[in-house]
Amino acid sequence: MKTPSLILIVLLVIVAILGSCLGYEIVEKNRVLKSANQFILANSVHTYQSLDHGDIGALKQRIGAFVTSHSSEYEQMYGHETGTKFASVLEEAKVIRDKIASK
Repeated sequence: MKTPSLILIVLLVIVAILGSCLGYEIVEKNRVLKSANQFILANSVHTYQSLDHGDIGALKQRIGAFVTSHSSEYEQMYGHETGTKFASVLEEAKVIRDKIASK
C-alpha cells in the first residue's frame, strides 16, 4: 500500500510545481503587457501635448524614436519582409531610422 501512496504524493508534487510555473508565466506575461501599455499611453500623451503646443520638432523626434525602436524590434523578431503590403511600411521605417541615425 505504500507504493500507491508514494506515487500519488509524487504526482501531486509534480502538479504543484507545474501549476506554480504556469502561474509565474501568466503573471510575467501580464507584467510585460502592462508595461507595454503604459509605454504606449505615456508616448501618446506626450505626442498629444507636443501637437497641442505646436512643437513639431519634439513631435518628429518622439515619433522617430518610436518608429526606430518598433521597426528594429519587428525585424529582429520576424526578419525583413518582402513581397507583402507591409514590406513598404518597413522600408519607409528603415529610411526614417537611417535619417535619425545620421543626425
